[in-house]
Amino acid sequence: MALFFAPRLWANSDSVFDLLNRFDSYAQTFQQMDFREENVNFIGMASEDFSSFDFSYYKHLNVRIFRKGFSGRVNLAMKFFKSVFKERIVISGDPYLAFWVAWITKKILFRKYRIQISIHGIPLDGAHVKLFNPRSFALRSACRNADSIRVVSQYLNHMLQNDWKISRHKIIIAPMPVQVPQMIEYEKKKNQILILGRLHHERGIFLSLEIALKVLSRNPDTSLLVIGDGPLRSRVELNVNESGLNSRISILGKLPHPEVLVKISESRVLLSSAPQEGFGLAIREAAYSGLSVVALKNSGTIEAERELPASLRIFSTVDEAVSLCELALRSKLKTSDVERIRQNRHSLNEESLRRIALSWL
Repeated sequence: MALFFAPRLWANSDSVFDLLNRFDSYAQTFQQMDFREENVNFIGMASEDFSSFDFSYYKHLNVRIFRKGFSGRVNLAMKFFKSVFKERIVISGDPYLAFWVAWITKKILFRKYRIQISIHGIPLDGAHVKLFNPRSFALRSACRNADSIRVVSQYLNHMLQNDWKISRHKIIIAPMPVQVPQMIEYEKKKNQILILGRLHHERGIFLSLEIALKVLSRNPDTSLLVIGDGPLRSRVELNVNESGLNSRISILGKLPHPEVLVKISESRVLLSSAPQEGFGLAIREAAYSGLSVVALKNSGTIEAERELPASLRIFSTVDEAVSLCELALRSKLKTSDVERIRQNRHSLNEESLRRIALSWL
């Protein structure tokens, strides 16, 4: 049996419900491949109270989430110690607290369970590796001590091997399954640019905003939608108000994932200026939803471009990005090109789920 251990769910970039949906899909595939009727255990601690929530919706997960606080920590610890006596693998909810609790417990109790960590988009470029900081040191050490490491792209795989000298035998490449609308309603798309993600320096939010404002100033029939929250939201709102274009700009904050998918499907262009992309979930969700994607050139987007050749355009300068956005707004993607990459998505999702399940057996 597998255990997902997440003592800091509030620090996860996904909503708890999105994370549960994802692990329910993983667990279903795990059961199918293992030919056993056993569920995956999911235990964690969150800042919200889930005591009245009906977790029976998740058919393949045994879910227990405790409320953040002293009693929650005690209950979580008791549940964890009880669980690890019968688990074959512990999937660490983060490579910091969750991993080291699982690793120390394994050594103290002389248990034989394996520990797997996932790296979705943590910066692993050369500069980050060379700079000493506690997070870098903890992550590097976790990678060396983990039994397996799941990464979501070849780019991260190469960085782990080349920069941190991690054995390739430890690494499993299994991208996150991508959810998209069943049908694309092209006639309902607005002449709208979408910026999606955390309002944080690591997402290049001010570069995206600079590009989008230039496009709006030159194209009066175009609007901008910003979905996401974060520490830079007040500065983003100030820049929008000072631009004089705020009547055509909407900032919605963080939305549940089903609502995000609806907003994606209504837009025409996704603009992404993240300096680094580990996987590019938003990029893929947008492309599979019939959007053109204009993204900053980096190792992650170069890899994604090979998967999404008709939908993804990469830029290196602001002027180049503005031109690409205007081109994407004027020209519609071919339906046949979009359907082709949507069909590829199904096989990619199935293969990813299969690899994850195999790594848990």
